[in-house]
Amino acid sequence: MMAIGDPTMEISQEPLSKFVCTIGHSSSSLQALESLLEAGMSVALIKSCLMSTDEMLQTVRNIREAVNMYSVQINRAYPLAVAMEIKGQTIHTGRLHGGEAIEIIEGSNLILTTNNDWKDKGTIEKVFIDCPQKVDYLDQGTEIKIDFGKILLNVNYIMGEEEEDIVCQVVKGGTLNENRTVQLTGIHFPTSKLTQKDLDDLGLATNLSLDFIFEPSFPSESLLEEILTFNERRHSNLLIVAKLQNKLVNENTESIVKQADAVVLVRDALGVEMSGVRIVSTMDNICSMCKKLGKPVLVEGDILPSMCSGKDPSLLEVQDIVTCQRIGFDGFVLGDVTANGSNPAKCVKEIVTICCQAEPSSWQSKFFQKPTQAPQPMDPAHAIALSVVETSFRIAASAVVVTTTSGSSARLISRYSPRVPVIAVTSHSRVARQLALWKAIIAYHYVAPEVKDWQTNIDLRLQAGIDLGKAKSIVEPGDPLVLLSNSRPGTGFTNTIRVFYASQADPWVNVTSDNLKMPVFKPEKTSTDDITQQQCPYLSQQVTFHDKLPEGGPTSEKPKLFEEEPILRVSPFH
Repeated sequence: MMAIGDPTMEISQEPLSKFVCTIGHSSSSLQALESLLEAGMSVALIKSCLMSTDEMLQTVRNIREAVNMYSVQINRAYPLAVAMEIKGQTIHTGRLHGGEAIEIIEGSNLILTTNNDWKDKGTIEKVFIDCPQKVDYLDQGTEIKIDFGKILLNVNYIMGEEEEDIVCQVVKGGTLNENRTVQLTGIHFPTSKLTQKDLDDLGLATNLSLDFIFEPSFPSESLLEEILTFNERRHSNLLIVAKLQNKLVNENTESIVKQADAVVLVRDALGVEMSGVRIVSTMDNICSMCKKLGKPVLVEGDILPSMCSGKDPSLLEVQDIVTCQRIGFDGFVLGDVTANGSNPAKCVKEIVTICCQAEPSSWQSKFFQKPTQAPQPMDPAHAIALSVVETSFRIAASAVVVTTTSGSSARLISRYSPRVPVIAVTSHSRVARQLALWKAIIAYHYVAPEVKDWQTNIDLRLQAGIDLGKAKSIVEPGDPLVLLSNSRPGTGFTNTIRVFYASQADPWVNVTSDNLKMPVFKPEKTSTDDITQQQCPYLSQQVTFHDKLPEGGPTSEKPKLFEEEPILRVSPFH
């Protein structure tokens, strides 16, 4: 392995950044999903505003079947996280007649209607919008932006028996696709309560045992508190991702970041209300705040937009990704380019390649600096994580391997910006999946049977992590490795740091157990129909897909879909 900072060093084949792919009609098929998995998708994101309940159910079925098929192919359980974005108070256009995009002509009139009869049959004269409130408060001259300003309208007047039709003049024309975001300039709806649709979607996400909930409208922390209350009432393990997408977030950003499990900064939405200079400043400030509080922060908006139509990315688009990495973002949320693009897998491969090439160079100027200016004295768990990162820097380790129960030890290491992959070995599938947003972490769901001797069991897990590093070409024979594990059985004792060198072939752990010869994942059958009956706990999880929620909406009864697993919101090392 070449030393970090060496300009002749080889380009890594495993990116540290994370990639959230929005699933749409271009990527919801089994073949497309498996291609995205092969390309490097970390999280599959389903947006409830883009799909009906039946479509979301079918998409989740397809995602899990694709994961099963891919897990068989790579001979290990692939911990793909599945996330749902609830609608919140955002406004979107409806579907179009025939499903084809329409061209809105500048200077013409366009009617926006809240009449549900037009929900699925928009035309060049009239388009549905799912506005949560009546529109009689709109004055003449109010500016309406569709698709983050790509189409610009001015309100002329409101008509209809129930004042549901907004007659607008097209100031700036363009191509209108289905389910585009609508923004009313200067108007922000009160967002102190979740809508009934949001509650239904949260109940569905809990029943399906999804991993993350994306909330798209966070001008205040009240919605976060309401979702947290829902999670407590339903005993849900959903992690909350706050999307910051309007200028009001500057008023209480820190409180939002503290309560959320992760943050997404939506640049194109901010661009409707802020100048370019303010957006750059906001990106820096929010990224720094998230790093200080140890929360993952991702960026969304105009990521490789030219690839939607099958073109290669421009130099400016590549530079934009590199800049986001150097600012400190942990990953990227891909929208239209994976939901509706011509080749979603190609886009993911392209951004993975860019990140692999950009990540080594982004550390060169910081090579001799401290990984973080951590306050002293500090919590022992943080001190251990910082020591792991410091040790990996100083010995030029090729990877860090850590055994974890709740994932908190791996997340703490990620917080201090390691420059090498952190292979987190856990026996809990949900923990493995919910590490998908933390930069540098490669979660490994360990499924081999446990042996009676505790220390041997720990060593076998570490060996499995090393073997994964070799399989991914992260670890080569002779490379130094930093290992972090428990000093004794039980939680709270992840405090033993060891340094080893990768061997040529033989395992570093010297035990006489038949388990060393057992593959981590070996299905008994290879047919798709039988995959869910194999020995891997992740693949054998059976989910009951409800066509609708129980009468009366979400209940307080705890869903019995998965076995008990630790919740990730844990501060000490586990």
